Amino acid sequence: MTAIEDTTITSNGSDKEPSTSSSYGKVQTVGKSSNIAWHHSDVTKADIHRKNNHKSTILWFTGLSGSGKSTLANAVHSQLYQRKVNSYVLDGDNVRHGLNADLGFSDDDREENIRRIGHV
Repeated sequence: MTAIEDTTITSNGSDKEPSTSSSYGKVQTVGKSSNIAWHHSDVTKADIHRKNNHKSTILWFTGLSGSGKSTLANAVHSQLYQRKVNSYVLDGDNVRHGLNADLGFSDDDREENIRRIGHV
């Protein structure tokens, strides 16, 4: 791991000068939704990497039902936690309790399940 560089924090809590530009992107229609604008964050991915002292990545465990994906994911999560690495387990069964509760296991539903999780 690399050391975090010292930064000077401004009165707004940022190590950058206050932004004078809007954080809103172009207002547009996206799918069936109109009047949608992308909201940009003043906190960049580089800011988060610097704060966490590590970069981000995704580990996506795939396999048959009951093959141990959740068990493995939770073991990795535990090891990362012990090393003070921020992590989160987004378990497929847990997602089906909420966001994907309306989906079954047909080929189309499985594809939609992956599409939605990819957006999270």
